[in-house]
Amino acid sequence: DRERLRAVQGHTDSERLFAAILTRLDVAGVDARSSDGEVVPVLTEFFRELRSLKDAGTFNGLLSNGRTLYAHRFGRSLYVLRRGHGDSIMPVRVASDGTRVETPWSGRRKAILIASEALTDEPWFEIEDGTLLRAALGNEPTLDWLDSPSS
Repeated sequence: DRERLRAVQGHTDSERLFAAILTRLDVAGVDARSSDGEVVPVLTEFFRELRSLKDAGTFNGLLSNGRTLYAHRFGRSLYVLRRGHGDSIMPVRVASDGTRVETPWSGRRKAILIASEALTDEPWFEIEDGTLLRAALGNEPTLDWLDSPSS
């Protein structure tokens, strides 16, 4: 869609990829109020097509409507951490490279964190290349595998 491409102000591949995803969602009639049932097939098809392109490069993507976060890994690393009741409360942690990571935290809260690397000394797990995930808000945040090479 030329309208989305005209809105791109920079010159990075990331901006063009984001415009392409939004265009695909626009064409399918998906917006921020759409259900997962409308969003998931569009994203799954988009990322499968992109991965099938010769010389597609590498990319990770995060997309959110404020309630749900979709994350996709391709050719780069992507990690997930689940925090929940009983996890040690440490508002400041130091990453392996010395970076100081501050996360306000209490034992009453639960969360799912997604990053391109394991940021802290907590039990992060690496996501398989080519995987599309969904993390949804709620009293008990959920994490679902929507698409992966092994499924």
